Amino acid sequence: MARQSRRDAASVVALGSTELAETVSLVDEIELRRDVVDALSVLSRLGLRLQRVALLRALGFTHPEIATLTGESEVRVDRLLVRAQEEIREILIEQRRADGQSSPRAERLWELEREPPPWLVDRIGSPRRPSHKHGVETERRSWRRAALALDDYREAVGPEQFAALSAEAPPEPTVRQLHARVVRALAEHSAVRSRGHER
Repeated sequence: MARQSRRDAASVVALGSTELAETVSLVDEIELRRDVVDALSVLSRLGLRLQRVALLRALGFTHPEIATLTGESEVRVDRLLVRAQEEIREILIEQRRADGQSSPRAERLWELEREPPPWLVDRIGSPRRPSHKHGVETERRSWRRAALALDDYREAVGPEQFAALSAEAPPEPTVRQLHARVVRALAEHSAVRSRGHER
C-alpha cells in the first residue's frame, strides 16, 4: 500500500519540479527492501516466541499491546524482549566479526563482557544482565567503560603492576593518563551502582 501511494504521488509530480526530490527514489526503495531482508534474516535466527515479540516491538506495538496480541503477561513480554534484544546483539556482533567489520576494541569489550576474567570481576564484579528495569542499562554502560579502562591499563603496565593498582598516579605520562581514566571510570561505576542499590 505504501509503495502504491508513493507511485501515485510520484506520477503526479512534474519532472522539473522541486517536489520530485522529496519523493522516494528507486535506490531508496531497494535499500529499504535490503534492510527489511537483513532484519528478517536476523529475526529468523531467534526462537519463535522471541521472533514474534521482537517483530511486534519493531512494528511499534507497546508492551501491553504485545501482551494482548500474544496472550503473554506484560512481565513475560518484558523478559522476552530483553532476551530477544540480547540475542539480536549477539547475532549482529557475530555477523560483524565474520565480515571482518568489528574493531579490535569492540572485540575486546565483547570478550570481556561475555567471559569476564577473574582479575576484572575482582575489581568491578560481573556485568549486569540486560533488563528494561530503570538504571540497569546505565550500569551496564558504566561497567563497560570501567572494563575497557582497566583492560587498557593492565595491558600497559602488565599483570603484576596492575595487581598493585592504587589511587596514587604513576610517574610515566602515558600510564598516568590511563590511570586517570581508570580512577574516573571506577568512581563513575561505583556511583552508578550505589544509586541502583538505593532504589
